[in-house]
Amino acid sequence: MNNGRANESLAADVVACVESEPIAASGGDRVAALNVALLVGYVAISSFTPLAARDALIELPPVSTGVIRFAIASALLLAVLRVWRSLGGSAPQPIAREDYGRFLLAALLCVPLNQFCFLTGVSKANASHAGLMYALNPVLVYMLTLLLGQATWSARMAAAALLAFGGAGVLAVDGLASVAGRNMFVGDMLLLGAVATWSVYSVVVIPLGQRYGTVRAATYVMVLGVLLYAPAALLDAHRLDVAALSGRALRGFLFIAIATSFVNYMLWFVALTRMDVNRLSVAANAAPVFTVILAHQLRDEPLTSWLLAGAALIMSAISLANWPRLRALLRR
Repeated sequence: MNNGRANESLAADVVACVESEPIAASGGDRVAALNVALLVGYVAISSFTPLAARDALIELPPVSTGVIRFAIASALLLAVLRVWRSLGGSAPQPIAREDYGRFLLAALLCVPLNQFCFLTGVSKANASHAGLMYALNPVLVYMLTLLLGQATWSARMAAAALLAFGGAGVLAVDGLASVAGRNMFVGDMLLLGAVATWSVYSVVVIPLGQRYGTVRAATYVMVLGVLLYAPAALLDAHRLDVAALSGRALRGFLFIAIATSFVNYMLWFVALTRMDVNRLSVAANAAPVFTVILAHQLRDEPLTSWLLAGAALIMSAISLANWPRLRALLRR
């Protein structure tokens, strides 16, 4: 492929990602290899994110870290929108007045509430618990959409919910039984709050993505969220000493700011435009398992019987919740 055609393909991919349009599958083995690379990249970044966040939060204050993290990610997403416009993307659709409140709610959920709970929680708990708690997201989204009348009752999903919350309860017991005790339990509850806020955000933002384009809507949400959260940085900005940061803490922060909040976000939505959602969702749910393994191997986090039991319950819940997708893949 010459450079001209390569640039045309790149432009088409960027525009399709921003406007949430499917990318035409062509190129045979090359496309298949790229799809595998997207999946591996997404799962790898997702798996390492709790470890990186934990490394950063050992030395960095959580509120200021959340503000700076999303300020960087917002700037990068704004740059993507600018590139997209230069590649021939359509002019942005004006935001309808009736969507102002939804954007405000999405921004509050995505940045101030979610980041406070996640970063404060991971600073008190550990990477394994953070990874496993976030695996609850699809079950919580189902429960929320059921309450809103957007989903139908399913005995399979009800069983998945029971398993998921049973697993979360076992993780809480694991936290109480640890050396950190009450502090880790508080961290687990904050992580559960982070998953809950992210689940609500996931439901709130869907109509915005459908109207304004997924990446554009999320960029607006992030920028507004940073503006709303910025004043809270005064709570712990006095503890921010960049010059004294260790290499591990700095690498952890850069990872969650750039790799997690920007690169992985783009990988997810490019992947959605290129491949079957069943394969993508099933692969993404492997991340918590890798997080537990990596946390044990790289950070010496103990594999207690409570942790393993909680992980087994949560992963069983996710497998049950995704059973139709798993079955669709197995039939191929």
